[in-house]
Amino acid sequence: MRLLSRIFLQGLLAFLPVFLTLYLLFWCISVVEEGFSAVLQTILPDHVYFPGMGIVLLISIIFLIGLSLHEVHLQSVYGVLESRFRKLPLIRTIYGACKDFLNFFAGHKKRKEFNQVVTVQMPNWEFKIMGFITEKDLSRHHSDLAEGDSWVAVYLPMGYQIGGYTLLMDRRNVTPIDMSLEDAMRFVLTAGVATNQAETQPPFRVAS
Repeated sequence: MRLLSRIFLQGLLAFLPVFLTLYLLFWCISVVEEGFSAVLQTILPDHVYFPGMGIVLLISIIFLIGLSLHEVHLQSVYGVLESRFRKLPLIRTIYGACKDFLNFFAGHKKRKEFNQVVTVQMPNWEFKIMGFITEKDLSRHHSDLAEGDSWVAVYLPMGYQIGGYTLLMDRRNVTPIDMSLEDAMRFVLTAGVATNQAETQPPFRVAS
């Protein structure tokens, strides 16, 4: 019975990640297709529309937007629209956060300090917290944030969820570590379960 249980668990570990990945991908495609298909079916004749046209339309729109932003005049128009967008209450907060997040992972405006992985340890703490330095010059944001030149902003992400805390603290309580951003994020977000050594280990091995 124990052998059968191990075999089943081994198959589950092999099947579940693939299934969840494909399911999430299919769900995203379905949502996009459903949203665009409603518009296309009201515009196009029935014999012209075919399933998947919504995805093709979205990819085409994104490509055309990227292509148009290479034109100087359209860049100016986009800049004006974006500046107006950033002045709208509530919307500017969501828009700014989304754009900064995407720009970071796309490699745009990536500041060197955000690549610095650190551990935080306050006095009398018997533990450390892993985080990332996001700002070394707090006075750029507001003069009241800077408690001298030694204070920095450190982002502490949470495990298994989107969110975290931003601490303003003295750099003397911060210790840089030689670890890549990707490895550190993987370690923190999975609570230390996933490692960068996974590819060298036998896949889906279940302990007996």
